[in-house]
Amino acid sequence: NCVLNKANDCEAGYMCVANSQSRFGGFCEVDPNYVAGATLNANCANATCDSGLKCIGGKCRINCPSYYGGQCSYDGILCQGSSTNQKYMICENEQWQSFGGTAKITWGNSCTDDDQSYYEELLSQNEQLMISGTTLTINCENTNENYTSDGFQISDRTSLCGFFMYKEEERNIDLTCHKNGCDCAGAISHEMGHNYAVSIGGSCSVESFNEVVGCQDVGEGDAIFDEAPVSEYGETNCKEFFAEAIRIYSEDPCKIKDYNKQYEWLTTHPDSPFYGDAGCTT
Repeated sequence: NCVLNKANDCEAGYMCVANSQSRFGGFCEVDPNYVAGATLNANCANATCDSGLKCIGGKCRINCPSYYGGQCSYDGILCQGSSTNQKYMICENEQWQSFGGTAKITWGNSCTDDDQSYYEELLSQNEQLMISGTTLTINCENTNENYTSDGFQISDRTSLCGFFMYKEEERNIDLTCHKNGCDCAGAISHEMGHNYAVSIGGSCSVESFNEVVGCQDVGEGDAIFDEAPVSEYGETNCKEFFAEAIRIYSEDPCKIKDYNKQYEWLTTHPDSPFYGDAGCTT
């Protein structure tokens, strides 16, 4: 049913047709003159966008609400609230839901609308790594700031997939995986793992994790451990050991199940972002 004087009372592609039994009411029926609009991320320079989308920067983007609540049409899509709110919401079961608690993300000027849309799609798979109450800046190029995690510096970062930096309350991630041919899903999980570690303990190195796996840094670029990291890069130091465990678990918990100590910490320790998670179910 629909109300005749409400232009948007029917879904896109339908029109309100008068009901002879009602003065104002009608039925939603297919509109024979309807021309479907451009779909999500399609070029909209010379076309309208589908219902729920808005033409932004020449492409059909999600028409984000300012706050949670209300209906949506694209399950799994992230939306950021108003410029003053900045909190994220996600479309689930056709309703806008809170995502990542009170965590906020600001996007650097180097990020285009396409960059942001692409990375938001990947962030939607990493809610457990979004820490409430924190604000993170994401850049889409190397900013070459002269500081990094725990003072460790790299002079040339042009070939890296991503890089996490923090100084006092500032937290930044430079993401260049889309330019350097890297696995962007893995890069985001890895760098968000560093951000998570700093958020819970003030350092990229997580003490409770290190105790379980027996990790100790013994010099720049070297560490010793009781259980091997999930990757060669994880052998660099205890910070990378942790971030690589986060990356692999985020990709597929079953891929880390044979690393008993890491898997147990990730699924059962209160410090873990995946605490209480079902883990590997196959």
